[in-house]
Amino acid sequence: HSTSRRQRQMCIRDRDYEVLSEWLSQSRPCAMATILKAQGSSPRKEGAKMLIFEDKSILGSVGGGLAESKVIEKGCEIIGSGKAFLFHFVMDADVAARVGMACGGTFDILIEDVKF
Repeated sequence: HSTSRRQRQMCIRDRDYEVLSEWLSQSRPCAMATILKAQGSSPRKEGAKMLIFEDKSILGSVGGGLAESKVIEKGCEIIGSGKAFLFHFVMDADVAARVGMACGGTFDILIEDVKF
C-alpha cells in the first residue's frame, strides 16, 4: 500500500519534532543543524533538523550524502564553542556526478552549538 505525499511529509515533520524532543531531553553537548533554504533536488526541505554529537553520531537528517557529512564535520567543530555557522553548499551537476549523488542543489544550513 502506498502513502500519499502529504502523509510522507507529515512523517518527515514528525521526525523533526522527535529531533527537537530528543534535543530537549539530552544532557550531552551537541550541535543542531537546520535547513534554512533548499533549492533544487533535495530529499529534505526548509525546517529539517539534525542533532550532531561529539562522537559524530546524529539524530535526524538534513538530506544525507556529501552535504550532510560536511555538516556533521562542522557541527563537531562547533560543539562547546557557543557559536553558530551558516553553511552554504552547492552541489552542481559536475560535483554530483563526481561523487555519485543523485540529488543536487543549493543549500543554506544553520549549524549552532546547543547549550543546556
